[in-house]
Amino acid sequence: MMLSNFLNDNFANEFFGDAFSPLTTYNYDSASQVRMLVDIQEFKDRFEISVDLPGYEKSDIAVELEEGYLTISAKNARKEGEKEGRYIRKERRFGDNHRSFYVGEEVTQEDIKARFARGVLTVKVAKKQPEPKVEQNRYILIG
Repeated sequence: MMLSNFLNDNFANEFFGDAFSPLTTYNYDSASQVRMLVDIQEFKDRFEISVDLPGYEKSDIAVELEEGYLTISAKNARKEGEKEGRYIRKERRFGDNHRSFYVGEEVTQEDIKARFARGVLTVKVAKKQPEPKVEQNRYILIG
């Protein structure tokens, strides 16, 4: 994928769409607000996505490629501990969440490598050049 294409297509929008939103737009008090936080780096031969997933086990995480979209999902069925004490402050959020990124239809499963260690999922996506579409002339037989 060429850098100029990267910056001009949905891939960049998916990656950087909310990167410059002010932090005040996030509602930390909302129980439904569970968002995967990601860092995305570009290298000569690949993109690298780092996702913070503290409290998740490797078995809770799935990485899927379908129709050019890379989807990272995590399920955390956290069980509440003792009910005796009351929370004075509760900021941590748990639950199911996912993020999807358009990586291009030329990217295959073999082009993606994932590793989970110390609460961070790292996904490496090889850069692929889209195959140029060669238009074929279709001649009509004149009878």
